Amino acid sequence: MARKTKIIATLGPASATPEVIGAMITAGLDVARLNFSHGDHASHRRMIELVRAAAGERDRAVAILQDIQGPRIRVGTFPDGSVDLVTGSRVRLLPGAGEGDAGRVFVRQLAAMRLKPGDRVLCADGMIVLAVVSPGEEVMAEVVTGGRLADHKGVAVPGVEVHLPAVTSKDKADLAFGREMGIDLVAASFVTKGEDIRRVRAVAGDVPVIAKIERAEAVTNLGDILAEADGAMVARGDLGVELGFEPLPRVQKEIIARTHDAGGISITATEMLESMVQSPRPTRAEVTDVANAVLDGSDAVMLSAETAVGKHPVRTIEVMAGICTEAERTP
Repeated sequence: MARKTKIIATLGPASATPEVIGAMITAGLDVARLNFSHGDHASHRRMIELVRAAAGERDRAVAILQDIQGPRIRVGTFPDGSVDLVTGSRVRLLPGAGEGDAGRVFVRQLAAMRLKPGDRVLCADGMIVLAVVSPGEEVMAEVVTGGRLADHKGVAVPGVEVHLPAVTSKDKADLAFGREMGIDLVAASFVTKGEDIRRVRAVAGDVPVIAKIERAEAVTNLGDILAEADGAMVARGDLGVELGFEPLPRVQKEIIARTHDAGGISITATEMLESMVQSPRPTRAEVTDVANAVLDGSDAVMLSAETAVGKHPVRTIEVMAGICTEAERTP
């Protein structure tokens, strides 16, 4: 039985050679995702050329998905690539993209969050929690839950509106590059309403636009978004930070069902086979998660770090293909 569920895999350092990309295609890769939060146009051009060459050699059609950064707020850098923030300590948040340390963390677009005393600032997919003590141009915060914070990690403040344009100047340049390269799909990050999709489409041109649902506001405005988008991605990383972990399974099912009702493409993403970044075998929970995403009706399932920086990118594709095929046997 031919597999119906498509497999999207993110390309990165672990999958940047003709040999690995070719093997991933043979293993079942359907869509190559390029994360425009990282890399430059030269590196993305090379990846696109490698995918197209490898697909052509195998007489396979492999689509290119351009995932734009959107209005994402990120920390700056640290001398050794990361820093330990200790629970109970205090840290100053400074505007800009400079190099920080355990007592100072630079945050791009810091002012766009308009922080207030008591606001919770979540970093590193919510693993690190800061509480705002005194806001201002520089923000003093207490480390409520510490941990290791790496360069360029994302920052979120659940329930706080971020005052940034839906399509940034970087996005416009990246979308122009995508049009030049003839990419097949665009994933729009951090959208909150249908107007955001229209703004992306105005720059992206005549390609399908997938709305990444990763803000609580996007869940609330899902109908408005689906009226404009060609599909929706359940982006469980940032969505889990926004909503908390407990509602995610229910919200995932809701997004997939409503996307189908609107005639769109549904994609489920984030940590699907995360243990395979290191291990050649998935956990049983991961196998069940991927299968349930298929049973929920996902048109595609997506791999991120597993194939971008993981040790087993080809094996991960093989495993995901096998799980999807088996799940599709369900009556």
